Amino acid sequence: MQDGLRRLCPTLLLSSEAAAFLMQTSSSQVAAEIGTMPKKPATAKPAGAVPESVLKKRKRDEDWAAKKAAASLDAKKKSRDQRKEIFKRAESYVKDYRDQVQHLLQSDLLKDCTAISIL
Repeated sequence: MQDGLRRLCPTLLLSSEAAAFLMQTSSSQVAAEIGTMPKKPATAKPAGAVPESVLKKRKRDEDWAAKKAAASLDAKKKSRDQRKEIFKRAESYVKDYRDQVQHLLQSDLLKDCTAISIL
């Protein structure tokens, strides 16, 4: 029997007493013996307890969400301001061009040009 156990687990070193015990008992008896061994007391956790790592992850995710929302608001405000600035520049360009054409018309330089009369 001991040779059979050594074939299954070559690193297993059994004393002659342990080998004799295993030969005399069945596997169900061995399992019963093992089952009666004292177990380590389980640390009782409250029913609603959440692991600390989960709590840290939740807090980190909340912080990230808050930062992302703040960044999104800043980006929207910046985009709105940029659109206003671009629109003001375009209006300024049109105004300057019309003023220039008006000035040229008044100074009799473009009286013969018909394409400008559309403006």
